[in-house]
Amino acid sequence: MLVRELEDGTDIDQVLLVREVEARQKRDGGEFLRLVLADRSGSVPAMVWDGVAQVRELCAAGSPIRVIGRYAAHPRYGPQVTIRALRPATPGSFDLEDLLDGPPRSAEQMEADLRELVATVRNPHLNALLERFFGESTEAWSAYRSAPAAKFFHQAYRHGLLEHC
Repeated sequence: MLVRELEDGTDIDQVLLVREVEARQKRDGGEFLRLVLADRSGSVPAMVWDGVAQVRELCAAGSPIRVIGRYAAHPRYGPQVTIRALRPATPGSFDLEDLLDGPPRSAEQMEADLRELVATVRNPHLNALLERFFGESTEAWSAYRSAPAAKFFHQAYRHGLLEHC
């Protein structure tokens, strides 16, 4: 299940990517972890209330981790996952491409849409220019197809420029 599909009360047991880790202090002086977990569809805050010492080394930013917990829309703190357990992500149990930011549609579909649009250009000079840049075997196309649209925020992920255009 994708992060954007989570609904209030959903139990989860899946591999997600750790985006952020922050150790905080409880009111009683104990420690808890606030994580930001994500997949290609979005991110969600997550809380580790107990057993922080046992899971701290698993929670490195940028690493995949198996998360067992419950997603809930808290009335005061908003949507978040309360983590019951964290495990190392078993190699082969996830596809890293599914965890990294990315467009909602496949690059192949976006490429097909762009090629369909370029094919409508009737001016022969403009069409030749577009073919020189967007031609499947050109060096520019290879870089363009995988480039992010920005360094931060707006479509700042692989294939972001293709999605933007």
